[in-house]
Amino acid sequence: MNPLINATTNVSGSSSVLEAMNKVGLNWTAVKEELNFPDGSPSGAYGLRRSDNNFVISRGRSVGPNWTPLQNAKKFEVFQKFVDAGKVSIDGAGIFHGGAVVFIIGKVIGGESDITPGDVINQYLMVSDAFDGSKSVRFGAPAFRPFCENALARVHRHKDSKLIRMRHSLDIEE
Repeated sequence: MNPLINATTNVSGSSSVLEAMNKVGLNWTAVKEELNFPDGSPSGAYGLRRSDNNFVISRGRSVGPNWTPLQNAKKFEVFQKFVDAGKVSIDGAGIFHGGAVVFIIGKVIGGESDITPGDVINQYLMVSDAFDGSKSVRFGAPAFRPFCENALARVHRHKDSKLIRMRHSLDIEE
């Protein structure tokens, strides 16, 4: 997969988060490295790159020494628990800016509502994150299903989205 392509992929039918991650190209880790000044001395700021292809995912931004990446496999692990319990079916996943922004979304099983006959609204569960220091990890029920980067940004801002936020602190994996 070209790391520069922004894509939301239909991964419905995936039986596991790992399978969906492989289909979309999310099976890599973020490597945090200290940035140096032109003279080679350490700057105290850090950038991030993908482990699989060394593509820089911090997009010209830097993070501080306490900013800790939550790896894709770890952040989507909580999503797998809902899949295993039969509460959610994996629906889609996205990767933007070569991996700077990532998300996975699933339909809540039994969460359909008929607005009018034949007009069904689905409920979703989503996990999203940014490796460029611009966003916290978010988990919860989006107001609607994002299908592109603009829609994902709108979901993050929408008053009806029920998303919890977790900062990229040293204890994020706890």
